[in-house]
This record gives sequence, structure tokens and C-alpha cells, in this order.
Amino acid sequence: MQKDEVNLRSELITFYNLEEAVNLQNSIFPRENAKKNYLDAIKASIQSNNPLKFQDQYFIVKGVNDETIGIWGHYIMDRKDECCLGWFGIKKELRKKGYGIHVFKMHYNKV
Repeated sequence: MQKDEVNLRSELITFYNLEEAVNLQNSIFPRENAKKNYLDAIKASIQSNNPLKFQDQYFIVKGVNDETIGIWGHYIMDRKDECCLGWFGIKKELRKKGYGIHVFKMHYNKV
């Protein structure tokens, strides 16, 4: 893969692709309970009473032909001008191919 040939897109994790996200996260982080992590994060985001807190977002990264590349998420902090790159992972067989920097740039450009 040439770095200028990367064509990635972020797909927001929703109820409809939650199982795909869970399987992906479990493959990248096998010691984690992905389903619990996602559900806990969703609950915390919904239950927040802070008017400055936006909903945290989590994404599946897909490439050409909808190939699953990795996951990432960002957390919006209590101030509107702060955020944090959260879950970030690239499938093991696709690491060291330049995908990570592109996913990081996707995060940077989104926020």
C-alpha cells in the first residue's frame, strides 16, 4: 500500500453494526470485554447531564470493498474545545502498513 493510495472511511458504530464492532474490538484487544465497553460508554454518554458534553463517538474503519481495517473513538471532554482519542486499534495483519497514521488523521479532521 502506498500512503497516498489509502481510501478509508469511518462508519459510526450503531445498533446495526454493534456486533461487527464487538468482534473487531475483541480481535484487536482480546483481554477486553468489547460489548460491555461499548454499552457502558453509550450509557455514560446518554446519562450525562452536562450541557457541554457531547455524545462520545466510536467508529469502525473500512477500506476498499468494505474491508474492516480497525476501530477508533473519541471522547468529547467537558469543554467544547477539548477531546481525546480513545479506542484506537488496527487489525494485527494490517499493522505497519500506514493505516494507523491515516486513522489518526481521520480523528483529527473530524474533531
